[in-house]
Amino acid sequence: MRNATSASTPLVPGTKLRSATPDDKLCNIELYQELTGSLNHLAVFSWPDITFAGSKLSKYNANLTMMHFKAALHARRYLKSTCNCCIVYYRSMAVLIIDILCCSDSDLTRGEDDRKSYTGYIFLICGVQYPGQPTSNTLSLFPARKRNI
Repeated sequence: MRNATSASTPLVPGTKLRSATPDDKLCNIELYQELTGSLNHLAVFSWPDITFAGSKLSKYNANLTMMHFKAALHARRYLKSTCNCCIVYYRSMAVLIIDILCCSDSDLTRGEDDRKSYTGYIFLICGVQYPGQPTSNTLSLFPARKRNI
């Protein structure tokens, strides 16, 4: 990893991952699962910008090819290029907590294997990013109503 080139993005732009077919060359499942587990651990605790890449790569933990493994190694090279970056949290007396912004995005029926829609969200609280976990669940169009009894 010391001699590996750095990467500027967690995944190569335009990467389309698909489940393995019988003709594909498979790779070491245990090594891949360790790598994706480490990526997800880092996404939760110190590298929130790789959340989507870790989630997308973990989807293929049981049915993977060398293409998936190369994509995971690319995410690892991205970590190498951003190892000197950090998140700093501090209290600001000038900015009130009411400065909250939520952004969301969806990718409708983009899943190559299952045609599921993927959504993600991020909160900005006083200018600090709090990423949400990408999900493939469908959102309810009818919010729950509070009833007075």
